[in-house]
Amino acid sequence: MTKRRFERDKKQIYDEVFDCMAELIHDGYSEQLVASTMMAIAMRLYKSVLKPNDFLEMIESVKRTSKTVKPFYDGRTIN
Repeated sequence: MTKRRFERDKKQIYDEVFDCMAELIHDGYSEQLVASTMMAIAMRLYKSVLKPNDFLEMIESVKRTSKTVKPFYDGRTIN
């Protein structure tokens, strides 16, 4: 897969998942419930496709980068 295609696919997947999350929140589900469900699904997918050590490294990477994650809410609404 080329870098260009990877970036295009990444953006498309991000946009589709974001839209799904926004729709669920718009439908009345809590942000925390939506986020925890997405996180649980992502963790199961990682656990299914990564070797045990790679999975643990990914978890550590998430912990290390958690301080740089920006919130969706910056004065605007998600829906």
